[in-house]
Formats: sequence, structure tokens, C-alpha cells
Amino acid sequence: MPKIAPPPQEKSNIDAAQQMPEMERPKMKKDGAEKAKNDLRRLIKSIGLDPQRLIRAGQLAEMALKDKNLYPMAVQNAIQEGLISPQDI
Repeated sequence: MPKIAPPPQEKSNIDAAQQMPEMERPKMKKDGAEKAKNDLRRLIKSIGLDPQRLIRAGQLAEMALKDKNLYPMAVQNAIQEGLISPQDI
């Protein structure tokens, strides 16, 4: 009886992170998030950015993204609070 050849090996599209055991993935994600936080803190400190201003800018941006009708108000608030200038628009 003839032997049936095994199916050809396909190249895997799975990256290394997907091949890792489930228990190791959260640590990798946590380490990556921690590194990103530290990098952001260093950048904020190096350029002298007030973290509260960054948070406020994010709040205004989020507000505008959630409701496009609020975009003009968010822009006006950002200008009034000195987060952006009219030329930035």
C-alpha cells in the first residue's frame, strides 16, 4: 500500500509573543507598559511639560472625539487655557 505524504509545512504567521505560554504574556505586557510609562515620564520632565496640562489636553481631545458637536468648544477651551494657539488649528 502506498504511503500518504504528510501535508507540507506552512510558515507560521504566529509571532513569538503568541507562542509564549499564557502565564508569561501578562508579565511581558506589564514590562512593556512600565517601560512606556517611564519613557513618557522622562520625556515630560526633559521638556518641562506640566503633567496636569497634558491630562487636561487629553480630556478635551477625548471630549471632542466622543461628540463631534463639542469639538468647537473643546478647541476654544484649549485656546483659553493656553494649551494651543489659534495658529495650531
